[in-house]
Amino acid sequence: MTKPEGTASAGAGKLPDVKRGDGLKSTLRGELLRSGDDAYDAARKIHNGMIDRRPAMIVRCAGVADVMRAVKFAREHEVLVSVRGGGHGIAGFAVCDGGMMIDLSQMHSVQRPKAAPPGAISMTKPWRSA
Repeated sequence: MTKPEGTASAGAGKLPDVKRGDGLKSTLRGELLRSGDDAYDAARKIHNGMIDRRPAMIVRCAGVADVMRAVKFAREHEVLVSVRGGGHGIAGFAVCDGGMMIDLSQMHSVQRPKAAPPGAISMTKPWRSA
């Protein structure tokens, strides 16, 4: 049985062609982690310990520009993407096998555009620290 598009293994075969993100690393303020890097195993873990997927690369974004660069790189090279916020999703969709995990957990900011109404904010900060 083959997995439908968008599941953890779709697109995973594209990574060797893009050298596992080498062209992306120099454009990031955050980190690009790959298997074998010291922080890789800790970064791929989520709260549900039953999920043990291994992305080919983890982009630990330091800001919005890193997110944009990671998405652009993945789109241009047809790389499967998963997105990790706080890592609390019980189903484990934050981690993919063989693709790129975009990790937003290091982004801690609160922004309110000047033209926005008083209650409108954009949060990339965990609620507990807001």
